[in-house]
Amino acid sequence: MRGNKNEDGTVKGMKLLLVVSSLSEGGAQRVASNLMVGLAREDHVDILLNDTEDITYPYKGRIFDLGFKAEADKGKLLYQLKVFCKRFYRLSSLKRKENYDAVISFLDSANIVNILTGKKNSKVVVTVHSKLSASGFDWRYKYIVFPLVRLLYDRADYVVAVSKGVEEDLRHKLGCSGKNLMTIYNGFEFDRIRLLAEEKISLQEQEFFMSEQKVIVAVGRLCKAKGFWHLIRAFNEIAYKHDAKLLIIGDGEQKNYLKNLSRDLGLEKKIKFMGFVNNPFKYIRASDIFVMSSLYEGLPSSLIEALVLNKPCIATDFQSGAREILAPTLDEKIKISDSYIEAEYGIITPLCDGIEYSSKDPVTNEEMILADAIDRMLNDNAVCEQYIKSSREAIKKFSMEIMLRRYREVCMN
Repeated sequence: MRGNKNEDGTVKGMKLLLVVSSLSEGGAQRVASNLMVGLAREDHVDILLNDTEDITYPYKGRIFDLGFKAEADKGKLLYQLKVFCKRFYRLSSLKRKENYDAVISFLDSANIVNILTGKKNSKVVVTVHSKLSASGFDWRYKYIVFPLVRLLYDRADYVVAVSKGVEEDLRHKLGCSGKNLMTIYNGFEFDRIRLLAEEKISLQEQEFFMSEQKVIVAVGRLCKAKGFWHLIRAFNEIAYKHDAKLLIIGDGEQKNYLKNLSRDLGLEKKIKFMGFVNNPFKYIRASDIFVMSSLYEGLPSSLIEALVLNKPCIATDFQSGAREILAPTLDEKIKISDSYIEAEYGIITPLCDGIEYSSKDPVTNEEMILADAIDRMLNDNAVCEQYIKSSREAIKKFSMEIMLRRYREVCMN
């Protein structure tokens, strides 16, 4: 281990570099922020970013900036190629000059550059935050990312998956050998989440929570992967039966579609689209139940954060993460299809089909089961109390201390 030197020449911690696109909105970006701040307590940690124009997550240590300006559409191939080339040149230089013990990268482009720039001068640790095979509908993944993953990931010292489901996806769907594969769950600062949840909601926003109506909350980017239209259509089945409300926190490309669907279903006064907020925890705390309708995930932060705030949770069976969080002892061979399952730490419903329906289309079987699960939660206080009590046990393996210890072990070994 290289590390920093004390005055007497002994080693003081490690010297690490993190590589990620930004320190703003995004699950992997938040993990990078948490790692940087946590590891910096004992180690020297630098970070290489595409740009520094919009930093919303905390950090400690030096920032190296590729100098790109913020782009509205970072998925454009030309933009990605420019980032790739500049990142390759800069990371090669940093590895030669800075003598890092390890370089930890986040997301596919950074991971590939980390591997290609070699492990002669530092250990190469790449991290995977979602089920890559679920992105096969995108030609860029199918024809560029997947072949590179199959070709290169076995060359890394370690490939860290954020859940067992992601690890199995890499092993069986992407063809990674598995010799360097491992799972390290993302860590969460429980006390910080609870403290932020205490922040007061504005008087204008309080009106949404002050009536006798139950509030269902969902959090995530308004994109296809989150399946929010399935939740809206399921909510429509029980909204007036329980006089309930639905709060959706997040922004994204499906905003207009989801708002139009809500309007066409006559739910404008029942559903509130909050947009992106820096502190979703205060709204989760003020709500009654948390629902996640995703089609696929890696390890969903918002589901774990809802458990930290002792909220009864419902999630679709997106498997990579849902079962590990809410039903860790459920036999993976059991298929959830005809009804929901009341698991140890929450209710799991069948995965929805991902077809973007209109208000005129009949409700699907999976959407109806999701509605039944919400109805069960809203109807039965005993069920909710059971999940509120079990939430503390559910979150234990997602502590920040465990994540930091595991990453330190990886970087030192």
